[in-house]
Amino acid sequence: MTKIYGVEIHESKDLGYNMRFLRKELATRLGFWGHFERGVQSIAKSMEIRRVPLLIKAFYFILLIPRYITFQFTRKKLAQTIADAQDALIAHYKLPETKVKQFRVECGEERDFYQREIDLINAELIVLNEKYEGPNLGDKTRSEITELIKDYQMNLDQKLRKFSFYKSCEARLAGIEEQIKLRGTLQDSKQKLMLLQDDESDSSRLTAIKKEFELYDYYGGLLEDISMNLKKVSADKSEKMREAELAEMLSRIRISGE
Repeated sequence: MTKIYGVEIHESKDLGYNMRFLRKELATRLGFWGHFERGVQSIAKSMEIRRVPLLIKAFYFILLIPRYITFQFTRKKLAQTIADAQDALIAHYKLPETKVKQFRVECGEERDFYQREIDLINAELIVLNEKYEGPNLGDKTRSEITELIKDYQMNLDQKLRKFSFYKSCEARLAGIEEQIKLRGTLQDSKQKLMLLQDDESDSSRLTAIKKEFELYDYYGGLLEDISMNLKKVSADKSEKMREAELAEMLSRIRISGE
């Protein structure tokens, strides 16, 4: 769970979605009308009614006029808070571990989708097999059921391949996410050590900065490769991708040196 200025963002959504969500949430929480609506809801709850009468709303607004006037003088502050929150969100999305987490959440959602599909197919296969074993079944009907079972089984095999891919992909991405966090922690420790070393040369600092840039370049290439492969699997609507092709994609979802 990630929060930006107290707002929990949707990890599986893109930057544009969360930017709009963040602005709306902060405006509601910090703005006057958000405060007014929460107060009206509190009145409705205390009175045990669904809708607060307009007259009571008007009276409540009159009570809040001093707050409304104060808000008019602090609108710039609210706008600055929202702008700062948006900058923080952009910075968060640029982190390699954030992108990996997005991919991991996406894989988890796809895994759940295929699990539901598999459960539906298995339920249908149980019904068809029961019908196949039924008494007084004609040859034509038995043949039709056999074909249906064959088609469902073929579809099941395709779904199982995708399910297995997304499940393994999710696990690999979780591992990568932890490794990136660990490397980030180690890098922070090295930087702190450099600051404590009085005799450290400029060349040492430049080497450390260069290594950091190289690491981010590597992450960029890795993330681009992961993104491309996930899009390729997602685009396979007919589910014709072979197991070997999916396995080859999985083998590339790793940090070098594992």
